[in-house]
Amino acid sequence: MLNRSLAPEIHPIRPFDFVKPETITLPNGLECHTVNAGIQPIVSLQLVFPTANHLSISEVRAHFASRMLLEGTSKRSNEEISELLASYGAFLDSDSGFDFANVELYCLTKQLPELAELICEILTDSTFPEAGFEHIRKVTFEQQKINFEKSQVVASLKFREKLFGTENPYGKHKTLENIQNITRKEAQEYYETVYKNRPFGLIMAGKFTDNDLKIIKDTFGKLELSTPKIPTANYKIPKVTEKNTYEEKENAFQTSVRIGRELFVRTHPDYLKMSVLNTVFGGYFGSRLMSNIREDKGYTYGIYSSIVPMKNAGYLIIGGDVQKEFRKETIREILKEMQRLRTEPIPEEELEIVKNYICGKFVKSLKTPLEVAGKYRSVYFYGLSPDYFSTYISQINAVTSDQLLELAQQYFQEEEFLQVLVG
Repeated sequence: MLNRSLAPEIHPIRPFDFVKPETITLPNGLECHTVNAGIQPIVSLQLVFPTANHLSISEVRAHFASRMLLEGTSKRSNEEISELLASYGAFLDSDSGFDFANVELYCLTKQLPELAELICEILTDSTFPEAGFEHIRKVTFEQQKINFEKSQVVASLKFREKLFGTENPYGKHKTLENIQNITRKEAQEYYETVYKNRPFGLIMAGKFTDNDLKIIKDTFGKLELSTPKIPTANYKIPKVTEKNTYEEKENAFQTSVRIGRELFVRTHPDYLKMSVLNTVFGGYFGSRLMSNIREDKGYTYGIYSSIVPMKNAGYLIIGGDVQKEFRKETIREILKEMQRLRTEPIPEEELEIVKNYICGKFVKSLKTPLEVAGKYRSVYFYGLSPDYFSTYISQINAVTSDQLLELAQQYFQEEEFLQVLVG
């Protein structure tokens, strides 16, 4: 009989083979990366556009342009587009991030012909109706107004602004003022700069046939594309003179803590090793920050650390919402854990648990062809090597305690970290 009082034996995860994408070139030069796998007749399309966020005072134009894509064309209204998607049980959405804007479709494979044509229509003929624009303005304003009441949101925005500065695209964010002031014309100009007849990356995943690939070639391959002349962005990070910021909220019971520093992009040689160090430090529920500040001290329900890699920069951030009266003690304990990592080698048993966690999480993230395609998105658009994920597990398992001690001494120097507290 199974003895449930004993934990199951831990088996290390070894490197394994999984489906790899193939790339085809469409008649107009677009590259389509395909992951043909699975047993269900479903397919996903990811269209990835380089953003031009540095052209605007903030990310507000990018946000409005992406939200307006589904508001109607000269042939279909927003209601007609919504009804078509609902009748098929399909999902079509768009969003915009720091480096890329995305249009995503999930549907049954048999619906691909009509929905691929719909996407092409949206990319070439969005009309930006005034009523839809004002509705999105109202919704965005109310959402952001609510967000600005949340100390954790304000702390994260202020941290990014402090780290990158207000001229760097990574330091900008939507404000109530620029949400109110943006015009329909400005959003439409952004659409024409980034989306309309512009090149994009295409990832197709799911179960499909050669005939389905022909549909992709016949629809997206017929688009007449041109590359816009966009000025180079200024990603220079300013020198920060005042490293500690505290914005008190009189009636707040908690303080949102954000501590971090500039780091590097995913192609940096220290990135994978640093991801292991970060996991030990605060990257999972059994991390040192959680064990100390949540389990032992009881200052918070949760505290974490994360590496945030972007295309042109990256940073490490430590965050948590702590009892207001313990904010100073919390910072002291965070710095204490950083010092431990700088001065004491990580025990092999602890390191092995973390490696197994990272590798197990990686394996779990490859359950479907859609998830595999999502992984390879990083390869295509962030400049990673083609074998990055094939060698991922072996690279994680090769990390040593001595390497992490050296990394901590290099990247966990207290004087390099900014502190932003709100609440």
